[in-house]
Amino acid sequence: MGNPTPIIEILEGQVKNFFSLDKMLAHFVLNVDSHVTKKNNRPIHRRGWGHGKTFLGKSTKLRNAEEFFDMELTRQARAQGLVDPIDCPLWVIMHFYFAPEEYFTKKGEISMKLPDLSNLYQLPEDALQKAGVIKNDCLIHSHDLSRRLVGDKTRLEIFILKHTMELKWKSPQKNF
Repeated sequence: MGNPTPIIEILEGQVKNFFSLDKMLAHFVLNVDSHVTKKNNRPIHRRGWGHGKTFLGKSTKLRNAEEFFDMELTRQARAQGLVDPIDCPLWVIMHFYFAPEEYFTKKGEISMKLPDLSNLYQLPEDALQKAGVIKNDCLIHSHDLSRRLVGDKTRLEIFILKHTMELKWKSPQKNF
């Protein structure tokens, strides 16, 4: 087999960085009743009478989850000695653990009712910023190695690492 493709080299570098503790900036474990997404199950509200503008509200479940994340991330950040928000390019790995009865159907197959991984990112990203753990969630450059997993209980584990990969765009060479 020839040289590895660039994506293979990138992933190998990220796995090496993951196990390099000097790149680890913070680690959080949040035990939750269920994983809440910001995208689905939001109530629709109407402003004013008649033809007022409609907007998406926040469900009680979402408001409670936001409050819990803010409080717990703040507490754990202080315990880790984080005083100022992290302000550098970040690689954030999120492991969303689901209880077996939620992860699998009665037939033993992976449930199609699990939330999309991409929808699961939004709440923790926003909460990391609101709790002052990171300066801005736009600093997150990668979610590589993030997963939905089966676990003994429902929880979220977050690893925040310094994103050290320098990806530079190269102009394609024209062969004329």
